[in-house]
Amino acid sequence: MNIVKQNLEQMLNDRGYQVTERKKTHWVAAIAPPENPATAGTTYVNFLSPEDKDLKIGIETIRAIEKLLPNHETIIVVYAGSITSAAKTVASLYPKLQFFHVRELHHNITKHEFVPKHTLMTDSEAEEFLARHKFTRDQLPKLSVSDPLAKYFHFKPGSLIRIRRKFGVQIGEYDYVRVVVQHV
Repeated sequence: MNIVKQNLEQMLNDRGYQVTERKKTHWVAAIAPPENPATAGTTYVNFLSPEDKDLKIGIETIRAIEKLLPNHETIIVVYAGSITSAAKTVASLYPKLQFFHVRELHHNITKHEFVPKHTLMTDSEAEEFLARHKFTRDQLPKLSVSDPLAKYFHFKPGSLIRIRRKFGVQIGEYDYVRVVVQHV
C-alpha cells in the first residue's frame, strides 16, 4: 500500500497539488502554492478499504461521496474491489469524481521510459497553435479522457495536450498535439 500512496502523492504533485492533510481513510490536497487561499481548489482522496478486494462500490457509496463534491475541485476514490455497473453510470455524471483501482497506482506511468512527456497547453498557447496552423479542435487527433495519462493528469475535454516524443539522436524530439475528448 505504501507504493500506491507514494505514486498517488506524486500524481497529486504532478497536478500541482500538495497533500495538506493525511488520515488513514482520506487525504486532502491543495493547490500549491495557492495564489488566492480563499479560492484555492482542493482534491479530496478517499481510500475505500484499499485492502478489501471483495468490496463492491455501489450507488449508495457514490451517493455518500456525492455530498463531498461541492467542497472540493476533484474527488479521487482509491479502491481494491470492484464497481457495479449502476454505480459507474451514476459516477459518470460527475466529471469531478475519479476512480483509481489500487493496481493503477502500483506504477507511476509517467516514469516509464517509453511514455512521452504530456503537457497541458495554456489557453493562449492553444489558441496561438490553432491560429498558426489554421486548425479547429475537431481536426486534431484525439486523446480520450479514459487514456491512462489523461486520467493521471485529469485532463478535461477540449484541452490541448502537447506530447513530446524522442526519435533518437539524429532526429531528436518532436511535439504532437492532441485534443482531449470524452469518447473517441
